[in-house]
Amino acid sequence: MPGADLFLRSQFSYCSPRLRLRVSGIDFENPLGMAAGFDKTGALYPFLSCMGFGFVESGTFSQHAQPGNPKPRVFRIPEARALVNRMGFNNPGADGALQEFKKQKKRAVRGINIGKSKVTELDQALDDYLYSLRTLLPYADYIAVNVSSPNTPGLRQLQEKSRLISLLSALKKECPVPLFL
Repeated sequence: MPGADLFLRSQFSYCSPRLRLRVSGIDFENPLGMAAGFDKTGALYPFLSCMGFGFVESGTFSQHAQPGNPKPRVFRIPEARALVNRMGFNNPGADGALQEFKKQKKRAVRGINIGKSKVTELDQALDDYLYSLRTLLPYADYIAVNVSSPNTPGLRQLQEKSRLISLLSALKKECPVPLFL
């Protein structure tokens, strides 16, 4: 719909030089962003980039497409005042995200969050991350590396010091944009 992005920006964006900031060489309009996990396919980037966010981080994307965990994936436990999230990195895979990004106009800082596929063995994790990095890098202002999901078998083992240093060092060699953990 022509003009929709202009309308959204006029209704939801607020610009002020006082809100601008520069982090790792990236200029942000403001410090408020949409974190990964909301836009799991990359399809929401055009809409979210018009909603006044200083950045939009899409993903987590893995090399292989994944359906995620069985439903319900998100549910409340009212007596504990808790929300349980067990999404399971549901995503279209790096190739699916690439096809989505190719159709989009860049409007705001875009972060791309990458993680290990559930089907990938831990000793092959680096190859999985590198595939996603290489595939999606042309559309990223920064790359975020996800090693924290409890829903991906073995993923948290990548938090061990030697494994984490090895993973981040290898990714950094191929990543000309800022790399965040």
